[in-house]
Amino acid sequence: MSENFINVHTFDGKLKNLIDIKKYDNYYKKNVFDKLLTSLSDIYAIQTLNNITNDMYNQNGQNYQLENDLDASDILVNILTHKNFSNDLFEILNEQLSDTSKYGLCNSGRITRLLQILLSLN
Repeated sequence: MSENFINVHTFDGKLKNLIDIKKYDNYYKKNVFDKLLTSLSDIYAIQTLNNITNDMYNQNGQNYQLENDLDASDILVNILTHKNFSNDLFEILNEQLSDTSKYGLCNSGRITRLLQILLSLN
């Protein structure tokens, strides 16, 4: 494992308004996340998805990052419903979800990793 990781908190307050993120209700998000759950095999990716799913019911909980005014569950559902999301990107998403659980389940870690994927789709 590399010790040269960039601290995700470096981006706190700097990711606001980079992209328009559509907000969905929790019922819709839960359905999308349940479908994703059946496709994941990495235990750490599953753990992260479960944390995101559970936290989406807590307004301003661990999914929400105040400094950037972003919510991880909104970013994730935007990734999964994006017209350019493909099987190739699924592997990247799986890896990022796994890394989130292993290296940074905090709101900044969730937001930064997922936002990178969403930005790559546009």
